[in-house]
Amino acid sequence: MSNNKSDIVDAILRSDIEAVQRALIEDVESINDMHTPSGFNAPMLAAYGGVRNILREILKEAHALDFSHKNSDGHDLMMVGMLSRSQEIIDMIMSAYEVHAPHIINNSPEPS
Repeated sequence: MSNNKSDIVDAILRSDIEAVQRALIEDVESINDMHTPSGFNAPMLAAYGGVRNILREILKEAHALDFSHKNSDGHDLMMVGMLSRSQEIIDMIMSAYEVHAPHIINNSPEPS
């Protein structure tokens, strides 16, 4: 995660899908960049904002996502998805967890 202003976070805030795609191509790890005021990483910010098309693009790179990240309120990506009250967002997030972080949804130890 960069300490500089994050291109992906700015792109999400502007709902600029092309800029999100460019940011992910340039640095897939930017998926974990944080929106400082909220403590949300990129997919959390997109989910909370209800920006489905951007969340879909971001989750294509879920292999690089830190699924264990929680903001200062203790919310992880799944909780933020639930707060969105969008079944489509919740389903996208659940699919990403099932593929890339089943140990979290199954409450089992992380594989080594």
